[in-house]
Amino acid sequence: MSSATRTATGSAEGRTLARVQQAVTAMALVTVLGIMAELAVARHWGTPQLLIPWAACALVLVALALVARGTTPATLRAARGVLAAVSLSSAYGVWTHISSNHSSGPLDFRYATSWSTFSPTRQWWMAATGGVGPSPPFVPLMLTLVAGLVLVASGAGRHRPATSEPTPSLE
Repeated sequence: MSSATRTATGSAEGRTLARVQQAVTAMALVTVLGIMAELAVARHWGTPQLLIPWAACALVLVALALVARGTTPATLRAARGVLAAVSLSSAYGVWTHISSNHSSGPLDFRYATSWSTFSPTRQWWMAATGGVGPSPPFVPLMLTLVAGLVLVASGAGRHRPATSEPTPSLE
């Protein structure tokens, strides 16, 4: 294969990669905006603990802005740090949802008289799988999904030079 062919192929591959990264960036943005809409509809505010996913969404937007500028080693490290914080908050959200579901077990009309007879394993299983309680146990994991999308969009280890040019729109 000649060097000209390799360059043309590399260039075509580069354009394809750029389009995939743009599409993944768009998916991440739409997903985080959807999460924010869901939080608003659910009126997920009122206490500091309920504001954690809002802060995580803001951090995702910061990471998206860092990635959109172009990933230098410094911005990639910053984005990864932000995304790690988002993933930790997501794990915390899963735990708090499951824990609150478990706490509501004795109050559930279906289990009010039988909850205490269930084994701890069964109680926690019901709390974790949505069998009891009002909190969706795995909805907070959507933030980890978004963090992963942003990481993929960043090139995850492949460095692009930062440019002052705007990212091309999807066509």
